[in-house]
Amino acid sequence: MKTNHQQNYYELLDIPINADQESIIDAYKKARTTYNPNSPALYTVFTKEEAVELIKLIDEAYSVLSNQFKRKEYDKSLSNKTADSVGATPPNQTQSKVFSEFEERLKNETTFSGTFLQQVRLYRNLTVEQVAEVTKISRTYINAIESENYSKLPAVVFLRGFVSQYAKILGLDPVKTSNSYIKIMQENTKK
Repeated sequence: MKTNHQQNYYELLDIPINADQESIIDAYKKARTTYNPNSPALYTVFTKEEAVELIKLIDEAYSVLSNQFKRKEYDKSLSNKTADSVGATPPNQTQSKVFSEFEERLKNETTFSGTFLQQVRLYRNLTVEQVAEVTKISRTYINAIESENYSKLPAVVFLRGFVSQYAKILGLDPVKTSNSYIKIMQENTKK
């Protein structure tokens, strides 16, 4: 039996290699619930540290498989076949350039506005409904976060948690993203 680190992302989420976006989201939600480090049932199977490590792997698997470009690269790394064999459409040169530029921006970005979060969500090919379903944040709040409609958002303590959860789904650093978003909000609401 393979250890968690020996499993590929498809095995980790228990999905076939040709799984569609909805199946990936469903498998991710199921895995996050099943292997929640705070679950008392897990104590007989994993230590808390092992459960935390497993959740990190599950988040990483979701981050890669939910992004069509990262998934294509990952599929290539699994075998020498092209991702076409699993149903992905290869990007043309212009798409590849845009992908590379946006990936570079994601690595270096320090300002996380609502508009940028929306761009990342669209880049990851996620709908507001999918994000709402995975995070359990209402569509109204997600739309308000993206449109920076601060009057429609909850208190900062709750908003920080929402933005942090949203960032995780998008594959962004949750602390850096939520701190930046809150800072932008506070600057804009002081006026």
